[in-house]
Amino acid sequence: MQEEILTKDEFLYALKRALSGEVSPEVFNENMAFYEDYISSEMRKGRTELEVMKSLGEPRLIAKTIIETSSPAGRTAYRETDFNNGGAQGQNYGSSEGRKSGRNIHIFSGWKLFLLLFSIIAVIVLILILIFKAIESLFYILGPLFVVLVLILLLRLKD
Repeated sequence: MQEEILTKDEFLYALKRALSGEVSPEVFNENMAFYEDYISSEMRKGRTELEVMKSLGEPRLIAKTIIETSSPAGRTAYRETDFNNGGAQGQNYGSSEGRKSGRNIHIFSGWKLFLLLFSIIAVIVLILILIFKAIESLFYILGPLFVVLVLILLLRLKD
């Protein structure tokens, strides 16, 4: 069975339907603006709409991940009118005002955050190991020279 590839508008509509009432208006607006901007920017880079849409996958699965990773406050039910009728915090997902709000989309959460932190710690440990190996190598190279210099100083002090 061949998978149906959605257009940009169909993808955004399906994502909007899947997120409506499931996350806070802030999470809704941030994610809708993110995906709209992402698709547009990838197409400006020369990718076709079909290529971009294939790479994104199923909007229902993306929505499920967004819902599961949103804050506990974001898991309370919200009415769809909050998003579409200018509720206290609602904005249309495509509005430039929503994109300019300065809110960040939290890409790193769950296992991605763990992997990022683990990678940073691994790099730090690797750098420390390299530094200590370099110091150890200096002692092997300069150690005998240091011993000779100490012996010369001791002999000169005796005289």
